[in-house]
Amino acid sequence: MEKGIFINEITDGAEIKGLFLVRSARLATTRNGNPYLALQLADKTGEIGAKVWDNAETLAPACPEGGFVSVSGQAQSFQNALQIRVTDLAAVPAGAVDLADFVPRTVHDIDAMWQELRGFAGRIEDQDYRRLVADLLDDPELAGRFRQAPAAKHMHHAYLGGLLEHTLAIVRLADAVSRFYPDIDQDLLIAAAMLHDIGKVLEFSYDTPAFDYSERGRLEGHLVLGAEFVSQRIERLGNFDERKATLVRHCILSHHGRLEFGSPTVPMILEALVLNLLDDLDAKANYLHRLAGEQSAAETGAEDDFQWSGFQRPLERFLFLRRPKGPAYTLPPGTGEEETTSAGHQNRPKRRPAKQAEPPPPNPQPSLFD
Repeated sequence: MEKGIFINEITDGAEIKGLFLVRSARLATTRNGNPYLALQLADKTGEIGAKVWDNAETLAPACPEGGFVSVSGQAQSFQNALQIRVTDLAAVPAGAVDLADFVPRTVHDIDAMWQELRGFAGRIEDQDYRRLVADLLDDPELAGRFRQAPAAKHMHHAYLGGLLEHTLAIVRLADAVSRFYPDIDQDLLIAAAMLHDIGKVLEFSYDTPAFDYSERGRLEGHLVLGAEFVSQRIERLGNFDERKATLVRHCILSHHGRLEFGSPTVPMILEALVLNLLDDLDAKANYLHRLAGEQSAAETGAEDDFQWSGFQRPLERFLFLRRPKGPAYTLPPGTGEEETTSAGHQNRPKRRPAKQAEPPPPNPQPSLFD
């Protein structure tokens, strides 16, 4: 069957006719007691909410989560977000669709991102951390899953290649931040950034378009799975410093920052604290970028680049979002070595020089805390 309209082509008022993946379906009732069906539909270009107001109870069995539906209706803007008012809906067998139309994936080149990540790994000077990272990245099966896995089911980087994109972004941020704070163990921070979400290759099932948690992922979570996985690799490597093993596991287990956010412990070393902040930064930036893109589609023709979002329960606030101008961030070409601007000037040194080799600056800049 023909896919029909893609979600990123939908504008306010548009007539909708197309095939969609059902991310979620919920039968609810209005204040007047009338049943309606609330759907979250998806394809490779994004997600959109949909409402079925008529014959909701009859149509609900046609909308299992992970199933495909043919939808007719009209796009409407509601609370600064597009949704579909469904007028007709029917189940579609999975064999009748092209799965490639429904699997979202990163807009960045996976091979280029992988090459850059390996470049960072190759510059780790500490032999224990270097061996650990290399052991994981050189595993063909693990590398294949790491390159393809999403970073989340819904919230951020929820697409194939999302885990690699998210990890590389944090590694690049870690590399930059470590240049400003000499107390940071750069090798530990870079290694922990690379490994912090390694448990997600086991946490998620993503062989079908409807990403979901695996049994172990739901029961144990990626922090525990990741720390356990790293412990097994360290034991296999042998002759690994016990303190370093504890520190890298601590960074993995504490990177959500707070017990109520799923971390079994809170960050207690500088590198773990920095990792938590960078992880939170990249996740929220990606979330806002996606939300802004969805909202800009709903506000087609609006002159103001800024628009208010609806209330965002994950962040417990409204957001004043600016129309996105491109990808959430750019990944310049390179292999994790030196990068150049369009003018050809190097904009990032290979590593922070060793502390003892740093001459005092001739004109020190004042600190915010001076």
